[in-house]
Amino acid sequence: MLTDNFPFKSYANTLGDGFNTESIRLSSKCIDKLNHIAQFKQVEPESIIFALFSIYLFKYMDDDIVSTLCLTEAGSRLLRLPLNPQQSVARVASIVDKFPANTSSYFDDNSTLAIRVRTGSDGSDDGIETKYPFLLDIDLGRVSSEIRLFHPDGVLADGAAELIVRQIFELVQDVSSIIDTEIQSLSLVTSEIKEKILNDFKIQEEIFNYRYGIYARFVDQVNSTPDTEAIIFLEKRLTYSQLNTEVDALAQILHHAGAKRGNRVAVFLERSDRSIISILAILKLGCTYIPLDSSYPNKYIENIQRETKFGFAITQSSLQEHLDGIECCIIDVAQRPNETLDRIVDIPIAQVEPKDEFAILYTSGTTGQPKGAIYNHSSPLNKFCWMWSFFKFDEDDVFLQRTSVSFSPSLWELFGALLIGRKTVIVPDSIVKDPRLLIQTIDAENVTFMGVVPALLRMMFSVDEQLLSSLGKLRYISCSGEPMQIDLYQKIRHVLSDVRLFNDYGSTEMNAVGYSEITEQSTKSKNFPIGKPISNVHYYILDSNLDLVPPFMTGNLYVGGTSLLNGYVGGKDVPFIEDPIRKSEVQYFKSGDKARFLSDGKIELVGRDDFVVKIRGMRVSLYQVETAIKSCPGVSDACVVSRKRENGENEMIAYLSSSESILEVRAFCHSALPQYMVPAKFILYGELPKKTNGKLDRKYLSDLAVEQCRQNASEMPDKADVKAALMVLASNIFLDDPSNADCAFSDLGMSSMDAVEFVAKICDLWSLKLPVTTLLQFDSIDPLARYIEAVLSDDVFEITPREDLWKEVSKHGRINQLPCDKLTNAVPKNVLVTGANGFLGSCLVSKLLKQAELVVFCLIRAKSQEEAENKISHSLRRYGIEPKLFKDRLKVVAGNITDANLGLKNSDYTDLANNVDSVFHLAANTNHFSNYNSLYSINVLGTRNIIDFCLFGKEKKLVFSSTVSVLLKKDGDHYYSEDAETLVSPDGLYNGYGKTKWVSEQLVDDANKIGLQTSIVRLGELSFDSETGFHREDDIFHSCLKLMSNLALCPTWSEGRIGGLAVDKVAAAFIEILNRMKGGDNDPARVINMISPVYVEVQEVFLDRKQIQFGDWVEAAKTHICENQDQYPPAFSAFFENGESALITEYFKKVEPVMKSFNTMMGDGSLKTLALSSGDFRKFIHK
Repeated sequence: MLTDNFPFKSYANTLGDGFNTESIRLSSKCIDKLNHIAQFKQVEPESIIFALFSIYLFKYMDDDIVSTLCLTEAGSRLLRLPLNPQQSVARVASIVDKFPANTSSYFDDNSTLAIRVRTGSDGSDDGIETKYPFLLDIDLGRVSSEIRLFHPDGVLADGAAELIVRQIFELVQDVSSIIDTEIQSLSLVTSEIKEKILNDFKIQEEIFNYRYGIYARFVDQVNSTPDTEAIIFLEKRLTYSQLNTEVDALAQILHHAGAKRGNRVAVFLERSDRSIISILAILKLGCTYIPLDSSYPNKYIENIQRETKFGFAITQSSLQEHLDGIECCIIDVAQRPNETLDRIVDIPIAQVEPKDEFAILYTSGTTGQPKGAIYNHSSPLNKFCWMWSFFKFDEDDVFLQRTSVSFSPSLWELFGALLIGRKTVIVPDSIVKDPRLLIQTIDAENVTFMGVVPALLRMMFSVDEQLLSSLGKLRYISCSGEPMQIDLYQKIRHVLSDVRLFNDYGSTEMNAVGYSEITEQSTKSKNFPIGKPISNVHYYILDSNLDLVPPFMTGNLYVGGTSLLNGYVGGKDVPFIEDPIRKSEVQYFKSGDKARFLSDGKIELVGRDDFVVKIRGMRVSLYQVETAIKSCPGVSDACVVSRKRENGENEMIAYLSSSESILEVRAFCHSALPQYMVPAKFILYGELPKKTNGKLDRKYLSDLAVEQCRQNASEMPDKADVKAALMVLASNIFLDDPSNADCAFSDLGMSSMDAVEFVAKICDLWSLKLPVTTLLQFDSIDPLARYIEAVLSDDVFEITPREDLWKEVSKHGRINQLPCDKLTNAVPKNVLVTGANGFLGSCLVSKLLKQAELVVFCLIRAKSQEEAENKISHSLRRYGIEPKLFKDRLKVVAGNITDANLGLKNSDYTDLANNVDSVFHLAANTNHFSNYNSLYSINVLGTRNIIDFCLFGKEKKLVFSSTVSVLLKKDGDHYYSEDAETLVSPDGLYNGYGKTKWVSEQLVDDANKIGLQTSIVRLGELSFDSETGFHREDDIFHSCLKLMSNLALCPTWSEGRIGGLAVDKVAAAFIEILNRMKGGDNDPARVINMISPVYVEVQEVFLDRKQIQFGDWVEAAKTHICENQDQYPPAFSAFFENGESALITEYFKKVEPVMKSFNTMMGDGSLKTLALSSGDFRKFIHK
């Protein structure tokens, strides 16, 4: 229901303008019924309505947004309802009714809606203000009664508001029959909505011809196109006739070995042409094939054999040792019958029915044990027939086969082309792992259809564009395993504008049950939809009581129809349910996915409801991996969590309590689990954290994994020390423990995906071109470092030296006077703000809009106008600004300061330059932990582009936001006093952020020297808004203030000082600086140093808190943080390690103010007006 712009943390506006409204009238009969029930239950009518809407949200939205505000004639009731599924409507209404009016202690700043119930009104609107994005107005007036829902643009999906109002109306009408119903039993889907869902999302039945099994269809194709090429594997090319001959030969061997209809046969081969030959031979005899990936360890294979009792295994000599000890007949795929191929005795094709067993594919289960999903012939054939009908492939279409035959996407790759006379190109794993070789193979063999997982696509599209352009023959790319990400879609579209892209939804239990074409329209949603189901497949989205969930709302996705598994091996329970809605004979499978219906009938996935995650496109049960690790000798406890890497892909992290080393545990996992199920990293943790109830605290470890990933990503390698740099890169990707750096990469768990990423980062760091196979030749850190050092010593490779800041300035060339109209009006009328959606930027824009007649242009980095408007709207609403109310004076511009013409069309750039007379340049990357090169694009190049803009068209005033970091030197760690007119030397600068700002200052000063009116404002520490208390999320300083308040304890130590600049006062000062700019060398606004001259004693702020010694306070803080992790930033406790030397003291050091330039320009004492006082801090703590 909600869009990605929801929820807002706070919101303020007068209702009416800027809001959309949906309404419906209530009959007098309905009101009489409501009053009667209210009297009978001894509650107020408005309490019942309040309860109904709160229950509505509780059932279908996240718990953390069920914070409500009730406004009544008698006063205000502010509360957060403690709902649970066992409560009845009457019970909730009673809870509401008992809350006293005007009880502000119940106020919750995270509230998301207001409910106003008016009785006895005349129907007029009194212009009430609310700070929440929703207001449900129930008017029980004298003239008429109605329900109205006020909501701003961008919060609700199309059609959702109408649905909400309609459903609340239905609940009020039906109140007499539901008043005693428990929440868990209350269905909010009316008969009207149910009928619409069943009509809009009904089963698309289609009769496909799959009376015969898959092999019979293959034989028909052989007879039809015997001389057409069927499969290609490296240099080997087989026609349909030749392929059939090879199949017959292997079938004869199987037959003589005793295989017959109904037997189960394992296929344990490295993927090649022999894989498909083996599978077809098995199917010819009417047997079931069980694919075993060549990476499967012995224990995994033993478990599969124990469950399936396969009596035969087709393998190759290099893999036979893995089958030692398994009781089955082993057949070497290279073996030939005694007779020559010309004399092969033809074996009759087994007659199979669509319902007969076809294959068993093993999947990750949520119980900790792998499960074998049994498929009959009709399941894959339903998908095949639908695909052939939908795509209508041309005769020259060529399919790629690159998936392991143990995974369900391989079914289409193996048979999709083969059964309709098209060509299949089988690509070995060695080529799949090297994106350059894979692209070259696709080009050479004229492949037109490729099925792929997003992780592999990302690898492919990380190579140079010239090579990617050779993929131009591709017509279709089908993404399976997990939905394609939007940024990846855009990369593909940039290179291949004509290729059709699809999301293929399915799993091992559900063989590709949904298809959705990905288009530009799809990118408007955060998640690409998975589309509608294919023919003879149906979806339900149900709640926990198996009731239908209305469109736009989240529920559990159930799938029914022909393309499902037939059951699990060994009779394990399948999460099937009987049809709960239509009461048909169709069984439905609980997918484990959370989803919602969209207005166009497509399905959008919004998450999962169990411990199953997608790793490289494969479903993996964290519980199964965890169970395997716990079975390792020496491991007493384990917890496996997943996190997203920088590239958006999932990876698993295993936390261990173990007496064994990480290498030993990893080696055990490689022997017990398939490679893709082995965690990326293992971390020895000691005793794993527990909740107060004794259960494992998974959330804490999950948050910790994410924080560690973030910290690793911020560590920049020193490429002068090759080995140390490689250690950093490896630690960010796959290296668990630096003490194991001498081990082979394979022993450290480096996957093929890791190898590609590792080599890419190496090439990027040292400007090299190395193939992935380099890691095979130099398979550990030390030899790889020596090799790179040898390569770098060759003159062919150019090493980028450490940055010379003066050289960085000069490489931009002199800033020359460009033709422009001189300023004729010193009063700003049209102002451009960059970084307008940032912390300072949004505050500045909100103040600019409050100045009458001033037009504000906001340049927002965005890929579309809609995205830009959503960004600025979200930022301004924090300051009580509804953008729609200022549509004539707020102009949002989607662009990018790092691009030529600010990312705008020439005509738009010219129009903007001729309109704007003043610029506030605030946009910057403020990451103090990044190096100069990482920050250069936005901070330096972006500033140069803004200067060019100021000198083009109408001349403009420029206020440039810099930083006091340009004054921060490595020696002494303090600020140097500088005159306002003097730009400092770069000598001693060590902070990458400060370096980029210093270079930018030189560029601004160059522009000033040729006549551009400029002001450089060096900002100190920005703190919260002194009026609203708004501050940056997860800011350590403010988190520490919150900690002191929550602990009710204050530390006493001599250096305990706090200070900062109020962001709202700084924004006002920026406007005043612009108004006072005069131009020329004597302009007092030319360079301004702005730092707080006021520092407040901590004890002065926390007067009412108990004061204890600093060391004791640190220990108390650590305990409190561990018990309340969800209230603080991830790894916040790390700031409190090492007792009185804890890192948190850095945030409370006294800094002597020595910069007076702002005082000089504005009058003595001006800096004090910007600084936060002890009263401001106490007010912030109280809020």
